[in-house]
Amino acid sequence: MILQQCYDEADDALAKDIDTVVAKPRSAPCTALLKKYVDGSSQQTDSLVADVDAQPGWLSADLKMKLLQQRSDTARLIDETCK
Repeated sequence: MILQQCYDEADDALAKDIDTVVAKPRSAPCTALLKKYVDGSSQQTDSLVADVDAQPGWLSADLKMKLLQQRSDTARLIDETCK
């Protein structure tokens, strides 16, 4: 239970980071690109995690955290490079 709480806290921190990047003011085309990426990757994460939920162990929680980290990193990349 404690390990799950650690995963949940990490997921919450990553989600908050993603929300902060998305909320940052930028040009309309960059905002649209970022929103499209975040929405699409969120749907993919939900689908993958649902498929993996039946697996024993921490695969589902670990996969979700790694995909959130990837989404956060990519959202930051889009934010930093899109003009």
